Parts: sequence; C-alpha cells; structure tokens
Amino acid sequence: MKFYDNSKAEMKVIHEQMVDVNKIECAYTIREVKRLCNELGHPAGMLKGDFVEGKKIK
Repeated sequence: MKFYDNSKAEMKVIHEQMVDVNKIECAYTIREVKRLCNELGHPAGMLKGDFVEGKKIK
C-alpha cells in the first residue's frame, strides 16, 4: 500500500509540473503570434475570435 501511495503522490507532482509547463508554452506561443502579427502589420485582435472558436471545437 505504501508503494501505491508514493506512486500516486509522485504522479500528482508530475501532473502539476506538466500543467505548469503547458501554461508557459501557451503563453510563449501567444506572445510569438502577437509578435508576428505586429511584424506583418496585422492587428493581433483579429485572431482573438479564432482562438476562442478553436477552443470550442476541442
């Protein structure tokens, strides 16, 4: 039983780390998209609706 409890605790820590990394990657990606939009002269606000629609599909 102790092995199961230790494994479960380790899995929880790993899951939390994965969530943190995913948040960081998403923030970096959004920042990069905004930078490219500015570089190409397109307003980044135009894409806001596309991001929301993409989330609804999943």
